[in-house]
Amino acid sequence: MARIALEADGYQFHGSSSDFAADCRRYDELVAAGWLVLRFTYQQVIADPDWVVATVRRALSHRIS
Repeated sequence: MARIALEADGYQFHGSSSDFAADCRRYDELVAAGWLVLRFTYQQVIADPDWVVATVRRALSHRIS
């Protein structure tokens, strides 16, 4: 199993310190469990999907080789 998690971050859900803290906790828990977390902004996903896909593929190739 590659254990790669993808997140698409936007400003809307990081408006408070508690929201930000929850996001950091989730990220840290995944990393501590051996996951690679790739975080993309909403704008990157919409405006540059080819780069997002290439990045995911590159990370996946490192995880399965």
